[in-house]
Amino acid sequence: MSSKRSTKSSIVLFGGIAVILVVAGMAYFALYDKPTRDKWAKIEVGMTEARVVELLGTPRMVLKTGVELQDQYEMGWVCVRQSVTGKVLVYAESMLMLYIWLDSDGQVQETCVASS
Repeated sequence: MSSKRSTKSSIVLFGGIAVILVVAGMAYFALYDKPTRDKWAKIEVGMTEARVVELLGTPRMVLKTGVELQDQYEMGWVCVRQSVTGKVLVYAESMLMLYIWLDSDGQVQETCVASS
């Protein structure tokens, strides 16, 4: 009888810990990444590359014509597979990646946020 009680107590304890960890993780992403998402939300279609760099600084990586990005299906973020016609500026902060597609004139064509 005490063995069953001990097993049930262990299950309840581990279940409680799991719930706490999930809630803490969600709070972390909601609060910690908010400044990043707010900053990245300022990027608009038609904006020049110079303006993007002025707002966000130097990108972590620049992908040039002929590269095809792989699909990003992590943590609910989706970036579709598409070829780079101009170039793509890639920014990263914490666990997020921002892809900014520029057309051949150096203007923002599309943006996408994905998990890293």
